[in-house]
Amino acid sequence: YFSRFNREVRRHADDRKATLLAMKAVGRPVTFTSIGLCLGFLVLMTSDLRMQAQVGMMASYALAIAWLGDFFLTPALCASVRFTTLWDALTLDLGDNPQESIPLLKGLKTSQARIVALMAKVIKVPKGERIINDGDEADEMYVVIEGKLKTSIKGDDGRIELATHERGDVVGEAGLFFEKRTADVDVAEDSRLLCLTQENLDRLSRRYPYIATKVFKNLNKILATRLFTTTHRLT
Repeated sequence: YFSRFNREVRRHADDRKATLLAMKAVGRPVTFTSIGLCLGFLVLMTSDLRMQAQVGMMASYALAIAWLGDFFLTPALCASVRFTTLWDALTLDLGDNPQESIPLLKGLKTSQARIVALMAKVIKVPKGERIINDGDEADEMYVVIEGKLKTSIKGDDGRIELATHERGDVVGEAGLFFEKRTADVDVAEDSRLLCLTQENLDRLSRRYPYIATKVFKNLNKILATRLFTTTHRLT
């Protein structure tokens, strides 16, 4: 169950949906296997030997408790704990020196930068896809690992391009805090993005408060720099 849940939550970035899909995938085989084993051990209760009958009864009881745990305790545990495997950590690619080239990860060790990424989700998006629509409700923020994005809005005479985003840039931070998009963002080149939600950051704060403090500090600097740049342009 844990392996299937981890795969689904990385694919859909939704704990509830991942739980339902994992339960749907493993529920039937686990149930049939548990029933078969319980019946097999219950046969021992027909033995004339008291020790064998007791072993059959206790084994069947233990299997029934394990089945209940799989269907009730395990999903509840997965809802509050994020599981990562050694393979996930080894194969995660954030590029060269992510703590230097990605401002959000500045001041972190490489291992700590990987923890931030593992608590979130890395996605691949092809050229030409729109990842953010102006006016939509969403709470994701993106960090460009590689590739190029373009931000624009609709104007009276057509589209107005606001900025081009490359490695290390943060996009969609307004949605993270206000849950509403303020511009359109299109993929100009095939890209890999780190997708962060408020839930990801809250979980990071609970499990790794030191790392979360660094991330929030860096995010504050990024937003302050962006505000200063925008104010300077207007004046």
